[in-house]
Amino acid sequence: MDLEEVTIADTFKATGYATAAFGKWHNGMQYPYHPNGRGFDEYYGFCSGHWGNYFSPSLEHNGKLVQGDGFVADDFTNKAMQFIEQHKDQPFFVYLPLNTPHSPMQVPDQWWNKFKDKDLKMLHRDPQKEKPVHTRAALAMCENIDWNVGSNLMSKISK
Repeated sequence: MDLEEVTIADTFKATGYATAAFGKWHNGMQYPYHPNGRGFDEYYGFCSGHWGNYFSPSLEHNGKLVQGDGFVADDFTNKAMQFIEQHKDQPFFVYLPLNTPHSPMQVPDQWWNKFKDKDLKMLHRDPQKEKPVHTRAALAMCENIDWNVGSNLMSKISK
């Protein structure tokens, strides 16, 4: 991202908001391209285009390497909820760019089990290219996102 571009985080931060991003950042990993250099007071996630393990991977918190806690989409959402709780009495902006659904097609059993035997109604137009296991994993990841954003995050915000 061109350094002359003003991000939404820059704009909110300039007006006194606490700003945070939790998840995938694909706009540069070294300062000034890093999220902390683009208006985010707090950043937790990864700055590369692809991550090879979605369960407790090495992640970054404000430029320091840390160990993730569980499935990445859950971890990012939990960190966002903690930030919201800490800043509930002041203006804040949270950016939550989840990296799923995306390969590797890893998802917690709680979500996979809902789709592992599911009959797929919509298939690829070329049957040779259909990968039912991949499709079921993507659906399970979407279900996890729905839960994180709907049940998990929104219940915290509405309190």
